[in-house]
Amino acid sequence: MKTYFVLENYDNLQKNGRMSKLKGKFVQILGLKLVMGADETGNIALFAKPRGVQQMIEKIMSLIEKSEKDTNGQSMVISHCNNLELANQLSSEIKRQFHFNDIFIVPTGGLSSLYADDKGVVMAF
Repeated sequence: MKTYFVLENYDNLQKNGRMSKLKGKFVQILGLKLVMGADETGNIALFAKPRGVQQMIEKIMSLIEKSEKDTNGQSMVISHCNNLELANQLSSEIKRQFHFNDIFIVPTGGLSSLYADDKGVVMAF
């Protein structure tokens, strides 16, 4: 399974020691939309540092393609924390470029809401 996520707020990563406060400030000042996810060993890895939503969507499309996973007949889940607009944008672009059978858009709940924080989006396929 491949998992990617994009956060609007990096406070939780900073509090957990996964990102320094200085890096977090730079990311927010520069308007970066870090595309992160699980690497081969299950650790959080940074995959791209695009500026703005459109570049972020393009990077995610590239990561899905580079994953070399056959999307035919597969399902994808896009989970969002108060960011249905971005989840729908991602879903539309993914449907246009790939052949997933189903793309489910669901709100985060419980613990995943804490980690995704407000406006965070998590994708898994």
